[in-house]
Amino acid sequence: MEEFWFTAIATMVVYLAAALVTNATQFGKILILFLLGGSVALLAISNSLTDKILMHGYILHEPKYYKRRAELADELIKETGRNDWALGMGMIPSKGNSDGTAATGAVVI
Repeated sequence: MEEFWFTAIATMVVYLAAALVTNATQFGKILILFLLGGSVALLAISNSLTDKILMHGYILHEPKYYKRRAELADELIKETGRNDWALGMGMIPSKGNSDGTAATGAVVI
């Protein structure tokens, strides 16, 4: 929750600095420059304290690495409950017919 306040304060400082820069004296402009630097520091602190990001309803976190592409495909098939997309992308082999030959049919893209 504290990173929310860091972000909010830094954003307000940037908006105030942009609004007041035209009417400022030389000393005021230098002070605004330091305030902008402070806002950058607050944003950097906020970003460094954030482990996971919620964006568009999804939680973004560290990437998960797989030894084989098949492991990724198997996990996604379990998650979605379908495998047609993985077959279409060639991530998993098709089961074929009962006599061992490849199944033929229209390719849907």
